[in-house]
Amino acid sequence: MRGVPPVVDPGLARLRAADVATGRDGAAPPAIAAPAAQQAAAARGFVDALKGRKFAREADAFWAQVRDAVEAAMGERGPMPAHAIYRAPPAELRRQGESVGLPLTPG
Repeated sequence: MRGVPPVVDPGLARLRAADVATGRDGAAPPAIAAPAAQQAAAARGFVDALKGRKFAREADAFWAQVRDAVEAAMGERGPMPAHAIYRAPPAELRRQGESVGLPLTPG
């Protein structure tokens, strides 16, 4: 379509007019590197995220074992009060919960 002017965003036009997007000579401004502290914080965040995923996988596996142990006990004994359900999983599973940071507690 000839004769139709292109649509220009007014904000972009103001930036171009203010010479913010480019230097005075028309060259792009130099890139600014992130400070070392920010890079270190980002790396720690990445490591923490990986640890979080690992912990979540361990927690999921642990709770699946607890569920299986409780379902097996209830299948053998039928309905049980809460304190009996707490004691139903093997002692090793309760110790594993403590070591993973997910201790089983009654109630």
